[in-house]
Amino acid sequence: IITAQGGDQSVMDTPDAVLPFAPVQLPVVASRSGYVSAIAARRVGEIVVNLGGGRSRKEDAINPAVGVVLAVRVGDAVRTGNALATVHAATNSDAINAARELIEVFTISDVATSIPTLIRSVIREGV
Repeated sequence: IITAQGGDQSVMDTPDAVLPFAPVQLPVVASRSGYVSAIAARRVGEIVVNLGGGRSRKEDAINPAVGVVLAVRVGDAVRTGNALATVHAATNSDAINAARELIEVFTISDVATSIPTLIRSVIREGV
């Protein structure tokens, strides 16, 4: 599939040799212990766009090296200092700004949260 779409097939064997790396990686850590009860996904996407990893307009350039890697999911238990995510940025300033914003996307509660179901319903008729 990669080759059919004009991509470099060697990425499957040696991704580190093909994919770019952001020069700055900054972990975002939990400021308190508890359970991840929500993650504001849209806001995560906006932060990635601000880092240069997405577009606001179709003519905007994309930096494939930058972005955010989430380390937790809704329902996970975390302790103070545990990594919630890692910011991959082009500059220290970009990483610090993104980390300040990113810490706000996580809601940490004192009680365990039920994990939302991925499939709400199955329609068997009329298909």
